[in-house]
Amino acid sequence: FVADETEKIDKYVSRLPDNIYGSVKASKSKTLDETIELANDLMDRKLRTYAERQSNNKRKADDSFRNKHGHQQQTPKR
Repeated sequence: FVADETEKIDKYVSRLPDNIYGSVKASKSKTLDETIELANDLMDRKLRTYAERQSNNKRKADDSFRNKHGHQQQTPKR
């Protein structure tokens, strides 16, 4: 049973992206379910980080466009 589970884990891990592969392999998970859960958590974190960066980059680009084309941000009136 252990050898079969290890083969399944190795097969699953071998198909992961490199940056996820290393972390999952280093964790030495005992079951395929643990391995899959860890890989999913890492992928979710990676995708959230990517989405946040894209959002920040878009915001910076929009601000830059406004500044170059004379659109000043209005300061609050007192």
